[in-house]
Amino acid sequence: MADTNTNNTEEIKPPESDALNEEKAYRCSFCGKDVNEVFMLVAGPAVFICDECIEKAQELVRAKKEEQARDS
Repeated sequence: MADTNTNNTEEIKPPESDALNEEKAYRCSFCGKDVNEVFMLVAGPAVFICDECIEKAQELVRAKKEEQARDS
């Protein structure tokens, strides 16, 4: 039966990694929160970003686009 836990290390480990065999704490590279403190971590090349930081980044991008639209 598949594990539905979103914090499962199989879901967040970088490809071609044997991270499941290591005792390693996965953390967001931006805010430093542990995998157990967030809903989801997205893996990139040698970095992770959590759902909370993604939301903050989306807000910053949206605000910048609105600012540029007003200025043009």
